[in-house]
Amino acid sequence: NSIILLTLPPHSTHFTQPCDVGIFGALKLYYQQNREGIAQFTQAQIAAHIIDASQKAASLLTIKNSFATCAVLSVVKSDHLEAEVNMHAFDEDIQQLQADNTSTAITLTPTGRKRKTTKFGILNS
Repeated sequence: NSIILLTLPPHSTHFTQPCDVGIFGALKLYYQQNREGIAQFTQAQIAAHIIDASQKAASLLTIKNSFATCAVLSVVKSDHLEAEVNMHAFDEDIQQLQADNTSTAITLTPTGRKRKTTKFGILNS
């Protein structure tokens, strides 16, 4: 089966999820601020608060900063916008991951083990 388990450093998946880094957190914050002091909502009020929070959270600055946090930068070249990835933004995290993986022994399941050949259970009789 030769399965090799790859691990990520704790709390590092946000490096690959720009929306999770900036937009969803801001959306939650703005929504909570909108409902402050109100005990119950109608469905129409909930929808209105979500739309309002979405418009505030999805600003161009928030989106740009979310991607920048994940090492994706926007660069204007020849009158058009391009994405540029900072390849060295996560060098320290990669070194820590390699150190963690080096200190953990990887053992593979032996392929020559005996398998049960006789039927078992009531359905297999």
